[in-house]
Amino acid sequence: MEKESERLLKLLSNIVDTKLEINRELSLLTTMGLSSVGNSVEVYTVEALKKLLPILSQNKIPYRVIGRGANTLLPKFCTELIIVIKFQFNEASVDFTKESFSLPASLLLAKAVSMAANYKLKDWDKVAGIPATLGGAVVTNAGTSRGEISELLLSVTVIDTAGVQKKIMVEEGMFSYRNSTILKQGEGEVIIEVEFKNVGMDDTVSDKINKYLEERKSSQPLDKKTCGCVFKNYEGGVTCRAGKYIDIMGMKGFKTKNLAISLKHANFVEHTGGASLDDFLMLNIFVKDELRQHFGITFENEVII
Repeated sequence: MEKESERLLKLLSNIVDTKLEINRELSLLTTMGLSSVGNSVEVYTVEALKKLLPILSQNKIPYRVIGRGANTLLPKFCTELIIVIKFQFNEASVDFTKESFSLPASLLLAKAVSMAANYKLKDWDKVAGIPATLGGAVVTNAGTSRGEISELLLSVTVIDTAGVQKKIMVEEGMFSYRNSTILKQGEGEVIIEVEFKNVGMDDTVSDKINKYLEERKSSQPLDKKTCGCVFKNYEGGVTCRAGKYIDIMGMKGFKTKNLAISLKHANFVEHTGGASLDDFLMLNIFVKDELRQHFGITFENEVII
């Protein structure tokens, strides 16, 4: 790992508008905060990213982009270079009254929802309360019980491993429940911008957002370290909610290795500090096996491991 760190320092030290950190505590980059150490690079401009990705690709350096880190878990010793996009954003530069408007992929979804509410944009209540950046929300097709972010999308702009910028138009079939194929798996593209369609006005959108946020606050452990929902809801003809089934098994409050199934919402695991990915995986496998034995259903992870 020391040799790899030295290689990174040599390869990336001359790229302006970046900040490379070696052997840092990566737990600060995820909302669950599992113990993890590795290398990261913050990228502040599109031009810097265009220079960075070809170097990583040509030197076969594996990397992963992390946005808000809400549904991502990292290993105790991370061998991938973690890329954190931190593009500047000026709200005054965006005209929200047009038929479409673009926002940087590094922008927090909560900020985008807040701006949409100020301009009374219709349907943005569907993605309120999701702790993600816009890029991360697109990749996972983030959503709530009221809708998904894909319903608002027109296109995304990406940088590929050759440093080439290109626009990808949203097409039918690209998105499914908590999943998308807008980025080709394993090809290393990074979303830099998201274009949204303006679907109209709604004078009540702020009230809808505030009501949902209050409901979410009362039903989910937002004040704890979690990765969001652990399991996807099962959709094998009849929707089966993972949290409900874990609750039926009486597993709320079950604890192991500084991890506990939330008493507030059984599809959340709370971290009290000091646990690692291995500890989480042991609990994850145990709960998944219990669900399968009790109900004959195999729930898939929503969290990215």
